[in-house]
Amino acid sequence: MKLNSKKGSRVGYFYSNDGGYTWNGSEQIHSESNHDPTVAYDANGNVYLCYLRPWSGSGAKAAIFIEKSTNNGLSWQTRTQLSAPDIYDIDKPFLAIDNNANSPYLNKKYVFWVYNRSIPYTIYFSSSDNFSAKKKIAKNSSSSLMSPYAAIGNNGEIYAVFGIGYPKCTGIGFLKSTDGGQTFTQYVKIASVEQIGTMQGNHYVLNNAGIRVDTNPSIAVDPLNGAIYVVYQSKNSNRGSDVFMVKYTYGDNNWSSPIRVNNDETNTDQWFPSISVSESHKITIVYYDRSIDPQNNTLSTVSIAYSNDGGNVFHNYDVSNISFRPKPLSNSSRGQFMGDYIGVASNNNKAFPVWVDDHQSGFEIYTSLIDYEKNITVNQLREDGRELPLDKRHIWVWENNSFVQKNTPATLPTQIWETKIIKGIQDTIRNPSEKYNRWNVDNNVTNFREFEITSETNEIIAKLKPTYSNITIQNSLK
Repeated sequence: MKLNSKKGSRVGYFYSNDGGYTWNGSEQIHSESNHDPTVAYDANGNVYLCYLRPWSGSGAKAAIFIEKSTNNGLSWQTRTQLSAPDIYDIDKPFLAIDNNANSPYLNKKYVFWVYNRSIPYTIYFSSSDNFSAKKKIAKNSSSSLMSPYAAIGNNGEIYAVFGIGYPKCTGIGFLKSTDGGQTFTQYVKIASVEQIGTMQGNHYVLNNAGIRVDTNPSIAVDPLNGAIYVVYQSKNSNRGSDVFMVKYTYGDNNWSSPIRVNNDETNTDQWFPSISVSESHKITIVYYDRSIDPQNNTLSTVSIAYSNDGGNVFHNYDVSNISFRPKPLSNSSRGQFMGDYIGVASNNNKAFPVWVDDHQSGFEIYTSLIDYEKNITVNQLREDGRELPLDKRHIWVWENNSFVQKNTPATLPTQIWETKIIKGIQDTIRNPSEKYNRWNVDNNVTNFREFEITSETNEIIAKLKPTYSNITIQNSLK
């Protein structure tokens, strides 16, 4: 679904009041140049937009602004300036808001950014306690720190991640605060990174595309158990670039080894991941994906990786449906920009990835509405498709360690990639004599069947076949 286009270096805004089916808004919130937007909600349903406004004059001066909407983006209140443009140079501000009801810092707002006046770059921070006061929270004497991204823990903890090294990233840094941003821990390296792409000018660019591919990690917290998930891109030995995830669970009290998120077997590139974890424990990661083009590593789609078991197993599928060739925007200031990141939001059993591509001869903003729950129809019929006698119209579904009878056609609420175990009747149906089941997925005569529900699964049917001699019905759970 296309939202709309964005022209030039302007912050646009779009909103939907019907679950993402239709969108309204504007391609620019102000006429002057501005960029690097982030958006967040407070616990009262107010939405805040944070962005960077460059200033003309010597140097790369800029200031951070925040605007508030009380009607889900329909209109915006007067903006607040967080910083004076003549004090320091800044880049990539990120806004996070504590909207956890149990937090002592409920509705407190936090902004992170990069100070890039001198090398190495450092990470700065400010909060709504006093937005005019800034503090340095992360510095490396030999490596620049870039692209802070933050998330709020279930008890008001502040977590931030960023790339270590610029333009060549070598790792992912992590730090936290447990006192509302008054103090922060020293940052630690939680993952190693091998920079993707090829150095061109001042940046690394994606092979066969020429677009800048900085390492911009993304972080999310599980609302159920407080687990922390961080995703990033890295070159993989003997492969192209892949998306990886590390996680921190409080039972283990340490960061996991990197988990490869994309499950393709190609040597293609995957990059720009973003992660969200819903209230129902579902992990959604969106990323650009070239696995559709294993021979040339040129065409790209947009994929998501989904997990409902804490990231132990990921399922990947394409959400953009149409391929495109990544390339720089025609009005890019340095000729290397297609955008530095994409995003995803999720709530309960739905997710909304957002990205840009130019498959319609111009870069546009798109989303795809993902519903992880769906109803599957299960039925049993005669071989010729006729319904069974009324007293035979039922199947059995494995629920809570036993088979439960369901009348057919049965509607089964399921989640994508959930496994269902189903068996049909084995009674002899006369005229003609029909007995064993042929499921619509294959000719296997195992009566108990395991079905993995995918996004394409809508109907499961068992058809009775004529009785034959020497046919064995395997009738036990594996």
